Amino acid sequence: MGLFECIGYRRRWQVLGYFRKAKISDFAPIVVGGCGASGTTLLRATLNAHPDVAAGPESTVFLRRISSPHTIAERFDLSSTAVERLLRTSRSQIDFIERFAELCLGRRQKSVWADKTPENVGRLDFIFRHFPRAKFIHVVRDGRDVICSLRTQPWMKLAADKRQSPAGLLDCADYWARRVDAGLSHRGDPRYAEVRYEDIVQKTETTLRHLLAFVGVPWTDAVLDRAYVNRHLAEEEGAPASRAGGPLFNSSIGRWRRELTADSIRLVAPALAPTLGKLGYIAMPGADDHDNCALETAVGYGD
Repeated sequence: MGLFECIGYRRRWQVLGYFRKAKISDFAPIVVGGCGASGTTLLRATLNAHPDVAAGPESTVFLRRISSPHTIAERFDLSSTAVERLLRTSRSQIDFIERFAELCLGRRQKSVWADKTPENVGRLDFIFRHFPRAKFIHVVRDGRDVICSLRTQPWMKLAADKRQSPAGLLDCADYWARRVDAGLSHRGDPRYAEVRYEDIVQKTETTLRHLLAFVGVPWTDAVLDRAYVNRHLAEEEGAPASRAGGPLFNSSIGRWRRELTADSIRLVAPALAPTLGKLGYIAMPGADDHDNCALETAVGYGD
């Protein structure tokens, strides 16, 4: 076994990086990210319905810590050996991403690769630096609804007795705000676009036409195929399927009004209000005066 096999692919890439200039790729992926439980999976399944776009499960290939070859292979129905070989023979993470995308496109016989990994939202500096032709779609959702979902997600690693506790709600609120703000810091970059989960659900065609124009792929009614989207949400991601012909997860909009008490909302208001204001979910009296933002506004009175 050689030295590079002993130290692992990431250390190998770091060592090689000392001797060669960082690669700037001409590849133009669609990259989707946002806080978990915000609708990134729904958008991925929708994009995947496009005949030109291959938008598979979470690859994690843009992250600092990439999932294991076994995990990636299982998600994408590939052999672990093939993924491990790509990691071992790629000379950088950029090289690996290009080759992995090429493999996915070849298998799907499509021309545009899209990666949906929520944590991509924290890797935009890396993505735009090494993939200057990339287009990033930041999926956002009302943080009050998001924390209702986050507190039940296994990957949040909240103990059962903490999910309904003030500390658990505050952890979820902070988690949402930090990830959304990481994306908002790139507002104004022409390669960055925001889309609301609520608009994907309630203004589907208008919203998708705008997004497809942004990423430079032609319009097709295939992305409106609710049966396809729901089937893939259920089969590939384990998400609950709604009625094929009806609105997608409409009942999830405004769920905080049913699931959170007024006291709970007041508790998380200081953490949520500044970012909710930036996104336009609440009015912000004095946009720079977050501490004095009326709690009644954050609670939703007057929405």
